[in-house]
Amino acid sequence: EALGRGGMGAVYLATDQTFGSTVAIKQTLCEGADLEKAFQREARLLNGLRHPALPVVIDYFIEARGQFLVMQYIPGDDFGALMDQRQAPFAPDEVVQWGVQLLNALHYLHEHDPQIIHRDIKPRNLKLTPRGEVVLLDFGLSKSTPVESHVAGTSVSVLGYTPHYAPFEQIQGQGTDPRSDLFALAATLYHLLTATLPPDAMVRALTTMNGQPDPLQPAHVVNPAVPEALGAVVHQAMAMGRDQRPQSAAALRAALQAAGAGLPMSAPAVSATAEAATIIAPARVDVASLVASEALASAVKARGGARAWPRPWLATVSVFGMVMAIGLVIAAPGRQRPTPSVALAPDAVIDDAAAPNAIAPAERTYAFQAATIDANGTIARAELQARSYGEDLGTGVAIEMVAIPAGEFQMGNASATYPDETPQRAVAIQPFYLSRYEVTQAQWRAVAAGLPRVTRALDPDPSGFKGDDLPVEQVSWDDAMEFCERLSRKTRHVYHLPSEAEWEYAARSGTTTAFGFGPTLAPTLASFDATVPFGTAPRGSAPTQTSSVGTFAVANGFGLYDMHGNVAEWCLGEYHPSYAGAPADGRPWITKGDTDRHVVRGGSWDDLAVDCRSANRYSYPRDGRQRTIGLRLAMSLQPMAASAQTANAAAGTPVQAAVAAPPLNAESVAAPLAADTVADPSAARRPPRSTDRPSGRARAASQ
Repeated sequence: EALGRGGMGAVYLATDQTFGSTVAIKQTLCEGADLEKAFQREARLLNGLRHPALPVVIDYFIEARGQFLVMQYIPGDDFGALMDQRQAPFAPDEVVQWGVQLLNALHYLHEHDPQIIHRDIKPRNLKLTPRGEVVLLDFGLSKSTPVESHVAGTSVSVLGYTPHYAPFEQIQGQGTDPRSDLFALAATLYHLLTATLPPDAMVRALTTMNGQPDPLQPAHVVNPAVPEALGAVVHQAMAMGRDQRPQSAAALRAALQAAGAGLPMSAPAVSATAEAATIIAPARVDVASLVASEALASAVKARGGARAWPRPWLATVSVFGMVMAIGLVIAAPGRQRPTPSVALAPDAVIDDAAAPNAIAPAERTYAFQAATIDANGTIARAELQARSYGEDLGTGVAIEMVAIPAGEFQMGNASATYPDETPQRAVAIQPFYLSRYEVTQAQWRAVAAGLPRVTRALDPDPSGFKGDDLPVEQVSWDDAMEFCERLSRKTRHVYHLPSEAEWEYAARSGTTTAFGFGPTLAPTLASFDATVPFGTAPRGSAPTQTSSVGTFAVANGFGLYDMHGNVAEWCLGEYHPSYAGAPADGRPWITKGDTDRHVVRGGSWDDLAVDCRSANRYSYPRDGRQRTIGLRLAMSLQPMAASAQTANAAAGTPVQAAVAAPPLNAESVAAPLAADTVADPSAARRPPRSTDRPSGRARAASQ
């Protein structure tokens, strides 16, 4: 039975052949002597944990560059599934009971020597057993084993957390401590009490920075059935500053019990999943094949069928390729764990010509100025942090790639003004990297002139406006695909154009407004035609050409520059006239569309603000070249979806098989700042004033 799927390991459901019972096997795909030693230390530590709200780690083994934990299988449904089924809040008395059980477990972990911080408490990491017990685990997130360093008694968490539940200090890479777990637990209790996803800490910070009220409403305001005292306890535990939260699990537990005293008892919610026995005894396992991801399948060459594992106690494993990590972070002073590289599956050989031997890049933290703008055009700035790595393109030229986190967002536009932006829908995004800036002419030249041809020649100097730091333009979609393929072969990373969903997710950077900066756009934030303002924003001038990347020195919440304007950016998918039937998992949509036209996003220097919105879409012929169209580079260590591979094949590019990567330490955010609609008549699109621009929906009646 497949338990899930992720980015840096795998989970298998195994049957003990001696006793006929079930165990769970968690695999991490990382290699190297240091990581193996760290894995062994962590496995031994987790094996020593004994608490009724924690699964038992039975054993571990290391085989074929993979590390495996054998764990007690916990039957039951996770709370994410229960909420999906229920579609309503849980009773306050039940939530209090569950919270107390979990706080007992957190007290145990936080007081353990060494101290253990979970760092990923959320509904899908909590199971409700048929006996009504809550168990804390990590079966749901693709998360690498983070690099840890001990700074002033705080575990500095570089990678791994979940949107809407992580505290601000974790998003910003400022380190986690027990109070970080309390925030995540409180956010989870808030969700259970209200059936409403709590606003993200990043959006809360940006909103209050802009002089607006904190978007987090107390639970008792959202759901009047929640007692005010209980809502106040949860609200305090979700304070932005950790010093304002309860300082220990014991303190929060006491406050929660006091607030829940006297609540009427409700009928308990129990898991519908039948309970199964768990076993710790040895058995034997035969593995017919173990493939890390579906995307590797075309590049895998089996070396001899079934084999016996060297440790003779595991049962037959049903392999389904979920990647994930151990799920608990040990905050041991002085303990360093390198960023893991990717290990291939046992019994498999990867054809080097077909797939790069991807590794997780070494990241750095950088500070940037983020901007927000209100409906009147008032701009506020704040310094935030993101993580990135640099890729050497040769000849002294590099490109900086920013870590974009996993998350879910509302893609498209709720308004019917532009039908191809509808229907608006929830889309889940896996972690990936996106270039901090649009690809420059110097970067294009380094690849076009310096790397060997794959399927087509590239003009090293195609742009109409000249300058090394200007974005490259007058490149077709096919040119952009060739650029990605050449760089992939050089670097052993999988570079590609972003899917539409990835692009819009990155552009929004957690906002639900028309632009990543807020409900309008100002000429001090982006290069676009400001002669027709969007809403009540100030009027500006119209530029006559592209600007050097990063000219405006402000980024969105993910640390990305020029997502609006300058040059429109090619995306991987075909053009479709609406989102009806579009993938909901972030994959590029390359079926049943116009195979001759692909999507460009973000608008350009020659576009009005309305055409630079996060939701705006153009189509343009795949072989067309314009001075308004360039590209931004994406990279993923996760398996490429089959549709993305098909898109590569359609471009005449050999399919690249990707391998798994750790999730990244940014955050998705979703608290609304304003509706993403286009109702202002002043925002209507104008007809083209130049033939050198992509043909949008309202710009070409024939489209």
